[in-house]
Amino acid sequence: MERLRIEFQNRGYFLVEVKNLDIRLSIRSRAESLLCWSSTQTKVGSFKTRTIALIGNHVFTAQLRDAFPIKTGQWFLAETILAKGLERLGHLYATSGHGLLLIAPILKLHSATRSI
Repeated sequence: MERLRIEFQNRGYFLVEVKNLDIRLSIRSRAESLLCWSSTQTKVGSFKTRTIALIGNHVFTAQLRDAFPIKTGQWFLAETILAKGLERLGHLYATSGHGLLLIAPILKLHSATRSI
């Protein structure tokens, strides 16, 4: 269920709840099989990117924000922010000789503006 929830988050539905997951494998022949799944999802709506703040940085300045391939006001896509952005940050630090890096993203949801 977690992988399915992540797929919804990658499409902008950050607060999604997946329930009643049913997966069935149907083997048609030695070379062909079919995986069928069904579930119930509750999508709480999509969120837009509000702010990306980088706190505690003592090495870089403007380069850090540029590591995240998303602009303020765009849909918050979990894969873009949490995977690609953090991967780019790690690469930036590693190529500058800072091998040990701890990144702890903190997400603040603003329900009134539907932003993160």
